[in-house]
Amino acid sequence: MGIFDINLLPPAYRQKIKLEQINFWIIKSGFLGLFIFSFFVFILLVVYSFLVIQHNSVIHQIEQAKFILERQNKEEIETRVAEFNKIVERLNTLQKQRTEYSWFLIKLAKLVPSEIYFDRILINKNQQVYLVGYAQTRDRLLEFKEKLEDYGEFFEIDFPLSNLVKAKDVDFTIKFYYQPQK
Repeated sequence: MGIFDINLLPPAYRQKIKLEQINFWIIKSGFLGLFIFSFFVFILLVVYSFLVIQHNSVIHQIEQAKFILERQNKEEIETRVAEFNKIVERLNTLQKQRTEYSWFLIKLAKLVPSEIYFDRILINKNQQVYLVGYAQTRDRLLEFKEKLEDYGEFFEIDFPLSNLVKAKDVDFTIKFYYQPQK
């Protein structure tokens, strides 16, 4: 209190005014606190709404990406299946067009002496056979040549003289035709 503070109000009334001022500040502080709390709740609701919208957007984008990937995978699988079907179709066509040579190889195997080895057997569609191989001795190779000539299903046997140059360790080539099996 200062020098010139003169209060002519009775103490009870002064107490009442002081209480009213305190109540006013409490109410004012309460409203301010309520306003701040309401503002904070409003901000939280805005942030929550934003996060929900973002979450839904991300989920939608993920679903779209999954759909696109599934469609791409489906298309890729369909492409691979189509390519595989083409390969199988080509194999079936080749299988139908193939010539069976097992009978020929069985007959040839019966004529070959034990000391003759083949490096290559080439058979073309014109019933022509090329044999490239190795014989341990010239006599075994000549024996094989005679068996080929005596066998009725092989003809036009081409036996180069170069096959007879060496007596041992003979590299040879033979060309002949065969009668196809009916």
